[in-house]
Amino acid sequence: MRVISVYFGTGRTAKTQRLTRLDYGQYLRFEDIELPGSYEVHFCNEGDTESKTQLGTPDGVLIPDEYLVDGRKIFAWIYLHADYDDGESAYKIIIPVDEHPDVSDEEPTPEEQSIITQTIAALNAAVRRAEAARDGAESAEEAAETAEEIAVNSAAAAAESAHAAADSAHAAADSARAAAHHSQAALASAQASDRSAQASSGSAEVSAESAEAAARSAAAAAGSADAAHEYELDARDDAAAAAGSAREAKRSELAAAGSEERAAASAEAAEASVKAGGYITAELEDEALVMELVNMDEVTFYEEDEGLVMEYV
Repeated sequence: MRVISVYFGTGRTAKTQRLTRLDYGQYLRFEDIELPGSYEVHFCNEGDTESKTQLGTPDGVLIPDEYLVDGRKIFAWIYLHADYDDGESAYKIIIPVDEHPDVSDEEPTPEEQSIITQTIAALNAAVRRAEAARDGAESAEEAAETAEEIAVNSAAAAAESAHAAADSAHAAADSARAAAHHSQAALASAQASDRSAQASSGSAEVSAESAEAAARSAAAAAGSADAAHEYELDARDDAAAAAGSAREAKRSELAAAGSEERAAASAEAAEASVKAGGYITAELEDEALVMELVNMDEVTFYEEDEGLVMEYV
């Protein structure tokens, strides 16, 4: 089968390359137009009044062999349906056909026919070998291309792996350096922590001694506080006793003052009575006090039934 490419350009009519009469199996392929999945193509020879319909596909349409018999020009129309009952002839194709001499009606001799048959068989075998060689070459070429592509991809992957490995090695080196730095820092920190611990231990010992001294001071202060409390209690007792003594002294003072006032009044009254009458008889509760108040050179005392009698001399 021979494929004939058809190009319409910007128009609706296309002219193909020239075909030869009796070249059967010609196939039209429409290159630059969009067609539906199936459509009709109407064929006829120049001068015919009727056409034959062929079903077209997205790959193209087969030219009926009967239109390549008498050497007349072939016309074809692509008919597109808008719906079930309507359509239009959208494109026209003109296919020129060259003449081909008629084949003789004389039959070949058996020897000639044998030669022809052998020749055709040899040619067909050669064609098959050539096609097989071409297919093998194509397969080998495809295999070589595939191998080359695999090799290129493998090389690229190996290069990427090498880069990744190098990056990993650099990262590992950086990590190792960072780890060494962190180790040194950790060692320094540990040493500093050890020194701090030693200093803290010394400080703890000093703090313990200070705590013991503070405890002793607190105990002494507690003893002093207890003694001061006892002293305070004693002072309170002494103050209470002094206050009681002061109250007793005050009461005694007040009683003495009252007795003195009463004795003075009695003495004044007795002296006045003696001076007026020469003697007086009275009950004297405090003879000594009266004697202190009255001049003893002028009075004398004696007892009678009524009581103590003071007489003025």
